[in-house]
Amino acid sequence: MSVIKINHLTNLQDARYCAAMNLDYVGFCMERGHVRKMAEETIAEIAEWLSGPQVVLDFGADVEGLQDWHTRYPGDGRLLQMNYDAAAHTLPAGIPLARLILTVAVPEKGGLPDEALLALGSQGALLELVPAGRSKAIITRLNALFAQSHHLLLNLDATGARLLPELTARPYGVAFRDIASTGAYELDYDKTEAVIEAFRGYV
Repeated sequence: MSVIKINHLTNLQDARYCAAMNLDYVGFCMERGHVRKMAEETIAEIAEWLSGPQVVLDFGADVEGLQDWHTRYPGDGRLLQMNYDAAAHTLPAGIPLARLILTVAVPEKGGLPDEALLALGSQGALLELVPAGRSKAIITRLNALFAQSHHLLLNLDATGARLLPELTARPYGVAFRDIASTGAYELDYDKTEAVIEAFRGYV
């Protein structure tokens, strides 16, 4: 199965467009201090009117905010995303891994060991991998990871999109943001459709 996830939407109209395009995940920023942070009331309105994609609330580095949301809304069905600290190797307490999407950097050297990364996926977490370049070492590492796990998304925002043709193993899906948005953080639908169809050709 191949899925497509869009990150950091800012309004209901764009979310419903993505639903009509049969995207699998639609993400909204909940990180305190971020220019795109959504109000809880707006998230509630979108959830009421949106049908189809899984809603993802991305807290980025705001682990405290993520923990607070889970405490207040433990069974609301939305997925929670956070940046995973490869150095600390810690996860928020009490949150099932099946409810988490972990954003993980993939450098040429170091970072989260592949064994630990694959273990998180095998326990139910979905991981969004952000490659830190397009070197041969990174491509080799990604191919090995994608060949072993169906819980790995490839983030396309930086160098990921240029890596797709070079991968011999396909990821579970792709995630992207800002590829076709306007200055007002609203999607350009013609460009977005072209981008989505291009991704579908790879995954």
